[in-house]
Amino acid sequence: MRSGNGIWVAGSAILAVAIVVLGWFLGVSPRLTDADTARQAVEAAKAQNQIHEAELEALRTRFADIDSIRAEAADLAAAVPAVDDLAAFIRELTQQAERSSLSIDGVTTGDPVAYVPPVETPVDGAPAPDSTAAPAPINSTNFFLIPITISVSGKYSDVLQFSSELQSGTRLFFESGVAATKPVATDGADDTATGQYTATLDGLVFVLIDPAAITAAPAP
Repeated sequence: MRSGNGIWVAGSAILAVAIVVLGWFLGVSPRLTDADTARQAVEAAKAQNQIHEAELEALRTRFADIDSIRAEAADLAAAVPAVDDLAAFIRELTQQAERSSLSIDGVTTGDPVAYVPPVETPVDGAPAPDSTAAPAPINSTNFFLIPITISVSGKYSDVLQFSSELQSGTRLFFESGVAATKPVATDGADDTATGQYTATLDGLVFVLIDPAAITAAPAP
């Protein structure tokens, strides 16, 4: 009788252990797994948030000077506009001449000339250029040079001041040459200090057409 009771007690104990183990696998263990998964998800989210915060900070830093960048872009667009806008350039010339106490005797403009990129001299043994490469951002289809000749009269020092202002004005002007005629007094003496020079200034202004404004020619 005792032996039977012992077996029954042992069986009950084994059953209790089995229930506890089964309860662990069916209840506690999955919850712990879920908790661990949730913890990992939270850590991953925190790490992703840190990446986003770093990216946002980088963007804030990059765009901190956006106003100055826009102002610089506007200055560049005025220096090399997308159209010839020679009327505005001549108005600026007139203002510069007045500040320099000069008289503008005439302004002559030539036809726009397409920019010709320099040709690289091939080096022996160097690989051939890639014919499929994208064209240079500045090329003969969007960059043009307009010859300008300006005739002025005034003192030599004023001519030099005008020349300096030309090269630092709103519109980019590349001065290629200056020719001045020395004044001579009525008695034939040199009148350089007080006389009026006549001067000619040659140079170029530039036009850079927005590539988006260039439309392809229709197919024949």
